[in-house]
Amino acid sequence: MGRAQSRFEDLKKLTTRVPLMRRSDVRGSSNHIAGGSRRRLLTTIAAFLGLIAALVVGPPANAEVATSKCSAYAVLITARGVDASKGSNLRDGRVWLSGGHGDQLVPLVTKMRSDFGAGFPVWTESLAWTASSGSDNFYEAQVNEGVRLLSDEIKSIIACPRVPKILLAGHSGGADVVTRTLWNLAGTSTAAFIDAAAVYGDPSTNQNQKWNAKGVSASNGFLKRTDARTTAINNGYRFYGWNYDNLSSTTSGYFPRVRAYCNVGDWACRSPYTGAWSDTAHNSYTGKTQDVFNWYMYVTDNFN
Repeated sequence: MGRAQSRFEDLKKLTTRVPLMRRSDVRGSSNHIAGGSRRRLLTTIAAFLGLIAALVVGPPANAEVATSKCSAYAVLITARGVDASKGSNLRDGRVWLSGGHGDQLVPLVTKMRSDFGAGFPVWTESLAWTASSGSDNFYEAQVNEGVRLLSDEIKSIIACPRVPKILLAGHSGGADVVTRTLWNLAGTSTAAFIDAAAVYGDPSTNQNQKWNAKGVSASNGFLKRTDARTTAINNGYRFYGWNYDNLSSTTSGYFPRVRAYCNVGDWACRSPYTGAWSDTAHNSYTGKTQDVFNWYMYVTDNFN
């Protein structure tokens, strides 16, 4: 059996074993249950065909860009790394509607806007946190500011008449903002609306986190978060279903709604104290774009 046919068979199995539920049925808990996709029963086949296209033969055509965040099927909020360029067209004092994503996240934004699929419009915005080594505010104060801005933006999206999927992505200091926000919201009703979060080179990486992408070994960042905060994220952001990294498995269980990437030699997420000090490794995550995109598709199509 060829790789494309094998992948198709794996995905076809999922269509027969994932019960569909309303999203409102599972929003009482931050641990999502399989089903609940807003694409509904009549669009399930189309959604899986889009996923198959992304994974096997290429992305779905004629993607749509939302006209506002409340009209979107999914909203992607990015948090750039320290000293990455700012964006423009500030909205609500929290996010930029143009630019400000940072070089490592631009390819993901582009792909989400162009390939997510017809009928499922995507809205993208970047967090307007300071992210500057030249600022009078120390890094800790800047990250705390970012957490406040991101939390407020998430809550504003939840206030939409029809809540879109909420996707987060961060690089470097922006990754720290994202994961600290996840910890800050863990255990609250707001956390249940965060469908997926992906981070690159997170300096707060903790060796006990359970959300590393396939092939990423455990490590501690140079700003390692506490074990207690890591446990809160481990337990607070999960879905019940099947493992994205092993589609042929018939074993269901709880899997993370967070996904971390940490390159070998990345000084931020592997700590310079272990001998790693590579700026190149820290700024070489654009090659992860396709995997993050596929994972977003998988999680939002099937388990939220």
